[in-house]
Amino acid sequence: MTDRDSLHALLDHHAVERLHASYADVVNRRSWRSLEPLFEPDATVRLDLVDREPIEVAGPSALGEFLGRAVARFEFFEMIPLTLHVDPPGTDSPDLLDSRLWMCEVRRETGSLDWSVAYGLYQDTYRREDGTWRFASRAYRSLTRTDGAVFPLPEGLGDY
Repeated sequence: MTDRDSLHALLDHHAVERLHASYADVVNRRSWRSLEPLFEPDATVRLDLVDREPIEVAGPSALGEFLGRAVARFEFFEMIPLTLHVDPPGTDSPDLLDSRLWMCEVRRETGSLDWSVAYGLYQDTYRREDGTWRFASRAYRSLTRTDGAVFPLPEGLGDY
């Protein structure tokens, strides 16, 4: 990898970090309309909570509607990105990237003093258009929740 390639990889990684920070900010503010510029119009999002059937939504508007319903019961909800790994782009597709984002949610239901924490993994694909990276697809999988079991990693990750 040349110095120029390393610099481009660093800039791409930073842009993806900013995209994740923007997504967390939108979710934490519950500003669902603000999802539009972060996602491709036809982006798919698959949510696997492990203990129920996976859910799939298409497009940022449908995602916002789903998230709004999902977090409505929480008086406090904070999505926190933890660790991000961005795969280098392929030479045949320099405007596509894949990554893994390990994250947690801290939340408290309305009318309760009990806090809960959920940990999960996003496996994302991004598309760059006109110099801007956006989510092309997301696949979320729960890893554990305060009131639940520890779930296995998705197939292909880890050695156990």
